Amino acid sequence: MGLSWRWMPLLLVAALAGGCSDGDDSPVFLTAPADFCPQAGVSAGPEREPLAADFVPVSAVACNYDILIGSRASPGTGGRWVAARRATGSLDGLVAALRTPPPTGGSDDDVCMAMYQVPVFVALTDANGRTVLPAVPGTPCGFRLGAVDTAIEALTWTEIR
Repeated sequence: MGLSWRWMPLLLVAALAGGCSDGDDSPVFLTAPADFCPQAGVSAGPEREPLAADFVPVSAVACNYDILIGSRASPGTGGRWVAARRATGSLDGLVAALRTPPPTGGSDDDVCMAMYQVPVFVALTDANGRTVLPAVPGTPCGFRLGAVDTAIEALTWTEIR
């Protein structure tokens, strides 16, 4: 994934620091950055909405995100997109996960972990060659829904260059 085990203590400390929800009850959708996965040649801009009901993908492209620390990191950044990969075949589980309505709610009493989650976004292409980069449903704390991670992990990926 690009994140080595030696950084786990740092993530644990960040998780223990904790943070609080702002009490906003709007659904959370996470959007990809404009520079998503340049290695894959994705020409779609990030969507602010979940995957449209009428969009039927035939392939998916994702990139691993490598967290950079120290001299390898560009000023103002903490990582870079690396290792583009493609999945074809049945994308039904991924489509269902991307269309899952995120939970609403959250109150001032909710506690959110102050930790970093490696970005995961998937560009989807339909049979007509149209590519979209849908927003990913998230939790009130701003983390991807577990169903999205499970669906992505269930796909068979092939590295592309």
